[in-house]
Amino acid sequence: MNQYAVASYMGTTTSGTGEGQEVGGLNYYVGQPDMGYAFYSFVDMNYTPTSAQDNTFVKNLEWDVTLGTPIAGDAWEVGGSYPGEYPHLVGHPYNQTIFHFFEIGGYNLNNGDLYYADSANTVWSTVPPYSWYPISTVETILGGRGYIW
Repeated sequence: MNQYAVASYMGTTTSGTGEGQEVGGLNYYVGQPDMGYAFYSFVDMNYTPTSAQDNTFVKNLEWDVTLGTPIAGDAWEVGGSYPGEYPHLVGHPYNQTIFHFFEIGGYNLNNGDLYYADSANTVWSTVPPYSWYPISTVETILGGRGYIW
């Protein structure tokens, strides 16, 4: 797969990719070939995720990683006036509001971190391609949007 073929299939424009388009792309390229059916669906999260949403996210993360299928996070990074005011993924500019899909593919429940891949490393040189980050912080970033599992 290359990024342009997948983006073309999903109907991605310069305005981005919608949730339904992303779910469709994941099911076409991963769900159908790997699982034999439309495996992926979108899960909404409150702006401030509830404890039930937290528990469900961790269970869904464990389930998908065990099966070898990633979760797609739908980030909403709120722009702020100073670093740390609102959480952003590693290396993302803190003063910009960013909507961004990213792949979540691992976790370490012993320290409460998850492992993710970030394609924004092609946009900003400050973004590493892979990072470990606290699950609770990522849930805050997913708040108001959600994830595809």
